[in-house]
Amino acid sequence: MLHTARQIDGCDNNISEQVLGTEGIAQLNDRGEIKILDWNGNLLWKYDYENKPVNNPYNQEHIHLVESIRLDKKINQAEDLAYSNMVAIMGKEAAYTGKAITWNEIMASTLRYGPETYAMSPLPDYREGVVPIPGKAPSAPI
Repeated sequence: MLHTARQIDGCDNNISEQVLGTEGIAQLNDRGEIKILDWNGNLLWKYDYENKPVNNPYNQEHIHLVESIRLDKKINQAEDLAYSNMVAIMGKEAAYTGKAITWNEIMASTLRYGPETYAMSPLPDYREGVVPIPGKAPSAPI
């Protein structure tokens, strides 16, 4: 999958994804176009927006949020987000190692991106006129 995003004032903006498969490419973009092409560029399938309209996904996610609050209907996407994150980690490790990695291998991996333990530390000294500088303590005066 390839994701691109460009949101710069004065430029042609674009948010889109391309999913490459064995028989062609699925193309999705922020203009609402969803289509599947074969490797020769022939259209295999296109979403029928005229007969099956859908909301803009950026508006729809806000609709879901407001509805969940008003109707006290909790949205829990923790499991989906955890799986999505693991897919990203699996892709990163495959790219960095140059090896194919299976789902079972990444799930059984002892790979660790964070510290062994998490603990609170003293708060930095934020005196007036003192600017925090990462990696430096105390901070330098303005």
